[in-house]
Amino acid sequence: MPRFVDVLLIAIYALVAAASSAALIQYGGLQGPFAWLAGFQVFLVMGLIQTMTARRVEQRRMDELIAYTNSISRDLEITEEKLAELLEVGVHSEEGEGEAISLNVRGLQERVAQLAEELERRPAVQKPAAQMEERAEAQAPAEEAAGSAAVQKSTGPDFSKLVPGKPEESQTHFDLGAKLQGHERPSLQLVSNDTQPPLYTDAELLDVIKEALEKNRLDLYLQPIVNLPQRQTCHYEGLTRLRGPRGEVIMPADYIRVAAPAGLMPIIDNMQLLRSVQVVRQMSKRGKDTPIFCNISSDTLSDTEFFPQFIDYLRSTQELTGKLVFEIAQDTMLNAGVMEMENLRDLASAGFHLSMDKIEHLRMDFHELHGLGFRFVKVGAELLFNASMNETELLGDIHPEDLKELLRRNGLSLIAERIEDERTVIDLLDFDIDYGQGYLFSRPRPVRRDMIAA
Repeated sequence: MPRFVDVLLIAIYALVAAASSAALIQYGGLQGPFAWLAGFQVFLVMGLIQTMTARRVEQRRMDELIAYTNSISRDLEITEEKLAELLEVGVHSEEGEGEAISLNVRGLQERVAQLAEELERRPAVQKPAAQMEERAEAQAPAEEAAGSAAVQKSTGPDFSKLVPGKPEESQTHFDLGAKLQGHERPSLQLVSNDTQPPLYTDAELLDVIKEALEKNRLDLYLQPIVNLPQRQTCHYEGLTRLRGPRGEVIMPADYIRVAAPAGLMPIIDNMQLLRSVQVVRQMSKRGKDTPIFCNISSDTLSDTEFFPQFIDYLRSTQELTGKLVFEIAQDTMLNAGVMEMENLRDLASAGFHLSMDKIEHLRMDFHELHGLGFRFVKVGAELLFNASMNETELLGDIHPEDLKELLRRNGLSLIAERIEDERTVIDLLDFDIDYGQGYLFSRPRPVRRDMIAA
């Protein structure tokens, strides 16, 4: 079909050239040879325009084919690299480090046990919210007179007891009773997990989360972030999963909505940090300094008692600078108050870079983001593709081909996440993306627990 089209176009060009020559002879007064020469020039110009247009289309197709061919040729090498990295990351704890994590959460055990007994003694029937508030107001004077230590806000881990440089060898106590006091059992709602575990109500899920923290059933998963187009692992993202009593995996989407109202997110963030520190140190001993992205929840960022201790701890472990990147959701950043913004500046002043994820639009002041310590922005691959097709307002007035340069001028790198197939990589060529993350490159893999316990 393309050959037929080319022949047809050439025939049309020839007819136009002949008609031009005839017109010049009849109406322009040119002699025959000069008129036919002018017509031939018209034919050449039209052919040249067609050739340039065709070459531009072919060049774009060639770029796509080259990118796709390179990805295919590297499949075997990437697989070998992934296997080597998984083996290396698995060896992230030496003898005694697993026991140290247990020490970090051992302070949970008595508190959780006491809380479980207290919750069991509570009436099964929920009281209306208004009655709960009245009861809390009525009890407040009596509790103050009795010197009650109950608090609604998270007290956070005691970072003052951590030894600089060896966080996993120090004991941190969490006051779960204080965190959960005043929180009634959540409303009935069913949640499900990966391996068809039993369905939990929110109240039951809260108990499962407490037990998981008490018994150290918090697992760190790592997913590589690769550079493009080379696809070499440059960073990891640390993802937290909890395990239920039957071994079921509890995903963040399930546990966060229950743990956050109970004030448990600072504890989970801290435990994720401790595990990430272990991985970073173990990789450093093996000569690899691959940074790990650690999520910080909005609850942690706004916790007035936890976060200052968190910052003090990071400042006391300067060898971690450049090896941990803290990830903040766009919604958390946009809704941050004066205190939260100051906490972000403290993180940056301690030498740690930030990444923004869960991005819904890029209508932001990139220069200001860089000043706050942000070095990465994460955008979903599908959202980027839709933006390139003008199907979303992600970019605002920014042209897709200009996004990379705009970010570069402000010291930011673009990470496209949730990349699941090769076609997606090709679709995003216009963005000239720095890094990619998704199932195409690797699923999140758990750090080997047998090596933690070794």
